[in-house]
Amino acid sequence: MFYLVRTMIIILTLGFDEKFALRAVARRGLTPQDEVLVILAEPVDERVERAYRQLKDLIKKIYDQACVNSVTVDAKNFDAALNVLVEEFSKRRKSEFIINLSGGFRALILEVLAAALLADVKGEVESELEDFTKVITFPLTILKPINVDNTDLRIMSLLGESELTLSTLTTRTGLGKTTVWRRLKRLEEVGLASHQRLYKLTSLGLLTLKVKGIPDYKKEK
Repeated sequence: MFYLVRTMIIILTLGFDEKFALRAVARRGLTPQDEVLVILAEPVDERVERAYRQLKDLIKKIYDQACVNSVTVDAKNFDAALNVLVEEFSKRRKSEFIINLSGGFRALILEVLAAALLADVKGEVESELEDFTKVITFPLTILKPINVDNTDLRIMSLLGESELTLSTLTTRTGLGKTTVWRRLKRLEEVGLASHQRLYKLTSLGLLTLKVKGIPDYKKEK
């Protein structure tokens, strides 16, 4: 079945109030190439149905060509809900996901998160505090097992000391430039490192070093 690849998919779990969902959309903004996908728990409570209609109407008024869809799952049946959500997410896997978990039933939130991991989508998770003072965000990669070997850890240890260039890392590790570049590219892909002018570890990368209990590679030749 043909499916239009969207630039961004905003996933929303919706409860009785649409304000958190609307704020999530407003923070990101929408283009005609994006999609808002609202996840509802069945049977859909009339208050949730009303919140969804209001949310959809408001989004359409603000973003004239916005694509807003909904998926209904049986939140009380984990396996059934997971099957539906994994299928829906897999169809959209090529898009970047923003998964907002600020509303809806707790079971539904867990099912959405589990389905996103199983479908292996790319993106980030966010949840707004009840008093609107802060939005907590983190990449989905933080929840996925990340395999790093001793060479990866050696590079990460050096980046944990300071931001470095590819040439400096090549010199200090004694590895080939192509090898170091490939390792860095993979570390970037899994969210452990980032690169602008210099390479550096992300907060997830620093946490990984801490969890691994890395030895002092500075002493190695």
